[in-house]
Amino acid sequence: MKRLQRYLWVVLLFFWSGLQGQGIFVIEGDTLKLTAEVRGELSLFWDEGPERPRFFVRRGDRMLELKDSLHNGRAQYQMELERITRDQNPSLGDLEFSLASLGAFVRTYNENAQQQKTQKESQRVFASRIGFFTGLTNNVYADNPDNVLAPLIGLEFEMFNPQFSWRHSVVVDLEQSFKREGYRYTATQLSVGYRYRFVQINRLQFYLDATLGRLLYERDEYQEIDAHGQLLAMRDNSGFKLQAPLSLGIGADYQVTQKGYITFGYNEVVSATLESNGSFPIDITLGYRYQL
Repeated sequence: MKRLQRYLWVVLLFFWSGLQGQGIFVIEGDTLKLTAEVRGELSLFWDEGPERPRFFVRRGDRMLELKDSLHNGRAQYQMELERITRDQNPSLGDLEFSLASLGAFVRTYNENAQQQKTQKESQRVFASRIGFFTGLTNNVYADNPDNVLAPLIGLEFEMFNPQFSWRHSVVVDLEQSFKREGYRYTATQLSVGYRYRFVQINRLQFYLDATLGRLLYERDEYQEIDAHGQLLAMRDNSGFKLQAPLSLGIGADYQVTQKGYITFGYNEVVSATLESNGSFPIDITLGYRYQL
């Protein structure tokens, strides 16, 4: 267990070190570490490539490679940019297939897009997603001598700044776990955490979740038995706790509609402050997330 904890923390530090300017993407089967040249409504990324640079643009959740090939006498990269920027109808006749020219084009497009947004409505600083989930947990950070799996349900609210980075977000969870026959422990928790999306594969994104703080109400019903095995009474041990778990999990979401995502989570695999009961951690959820 300690070896697993060390490995996961090393992975987290690795991804944290890559937050500034670079990201890992899987595009048409190729795993690429791309450098972000421009971020905004339209983002420009590039890669050195074995022979010549490769350029990619992203608008929303879609990543597209620009190529210097000809189609019906026109350059493919000009045709693709014309298609995804038709809302501004820019001039592409002098656009060259170079980092400087493409970067200048994307910056100009973003500046015009921002001006259009400001004219239509007040600037939207934050975007948000709301979701629900269900799953199973063995409550590895509570007493569970028989390692019973208990059902859980929850709601999630995620907030991020699309102008700063789509990768970083703050997450608030409300979760309820239920008792099972022979295991009468239940917990209600309100938690705050941080999410970092580190890989995007077309419509699929993977992310790390860190639970930073939590208000926990737990209730454990147990039997008091005498020396002869007779039931004396049912006892109830309950109360509130304020915790800073500093726990780490991993998750993924898959886009199924323009604003809808199917989600999967393997939560709180390791914790820097909470003591495990010794069982292998199982906290698995499946849900749906909608972008507001």
